[in-house]
Order: sequence, then C-alpha cells, then structure tokens
Amino acid sequence: MNDKIAIITGAARGIGFGIGTCLARDGYHIVIADLDGAAAQAAADNFGGLGVACDVAQRAQVETLVQRTVAKYGRIDVLVNNAGICPFVDIMEISEATFRKTLDVNLVGAFHCTQLVANDMVARHVKGRIVFVTSLAANVTSAMQGDYAASKAGLHMLMKSFAIALGPQGITCNASRPA
Repeated sequence: MNDKIAIITGAARGIGFGIGTCLARDGYHIVIADLDGAAAQAAADNFGGLGVACDVAQRAQVETLVQRTVAKYGRIDVLVNNAGICPFVDIMEISEATFRKTLDVNLVGAFHCTQLVANDMVARHVKGRIVFVTSLAANVTSAMQGDYAASKAGLHMLMKSFAIALGPQGITCNASRPA
C-alpha cells in the first residue's frame, strides 16, 4: 500500500474506470470525478473511494473537487485528466456550440484541473504526477473528428507547457495516447 491520493476525471466508466482499478490495486485512494455524480460515487464505491459530480469545463466545480479531495484525504498526489467527449459530427456540419463544448470539456477542463490541482500540490510541497489522456487523433483525424482531434492535439501541447512550468517543483506531467 502506498497511501497516495489520485483524482481521475471522467472515470465512472471506460478508460478512466480502468485507470482507477489499476491505481486502487496499487494502493491508491481513488477520487472519481464525473459529470454524473451518482455514477461517480457508484464507481468510487468499487474502490472505497470518493465520487464527486464535476463538470471539468466549469472552474468552480473543479475547485469544489479539489476542496473535497483535500478535505477527505489531506492532499492530492496524482491527477489523471481523462474526461473527454467526441460527438462525431462532420466538420462541415458541426455547430459552433458543439465545437466549443468539445474544446471546453477536453482541453479547457484539463487546464482547470491541472492548474488547480498543481497549485494545491505546490502549496503542500507534494511531488505529484499529472497524466493527460490524449489520443492518436492528435495526429490522425477524420471529417467526423475535427473538434476532437483539435482538442487532443491542444491537450498534448498543454501537457508540455505544464511540464515545463511544474518540473522545477517536482511535479511531472506526461501524456498517454490510447487508440
């Protein structure tokens, strides 16, 4: 048991839930953040963890996520930016609202989570780890994934910027690109 605390966004199911399963097996205390609060808590119950309703595109909700995690566990050691959407709409037909929503969830959400969690890590002198779940779509796209691909390519560069800024504080930032 390593007694570390990990927040995983968009983790009520899918890749995020799988990440939670692996980290829990390695002894991490798991915080599941998901748009669906009931699903977040149900998923977290599998690990004896904390489930939090959180729209990562809304900074105030991310602030609450960080506050609730620190109130329960005292710190955050790991953040996995997994939350993401892919509406699969042709780039020539996608509405501005849908395009912006994809960027807000996939890119801006990761910005909010990383900045707020990293600020807490720095304040508490935690040598933390931040993982950005990107995609092969950052390099290869289709007419049905223009918004998604743009967000994932941006996410990769956002990770690099945070890595440069946070490395001197002992916080590492990396990306994982599942297919």
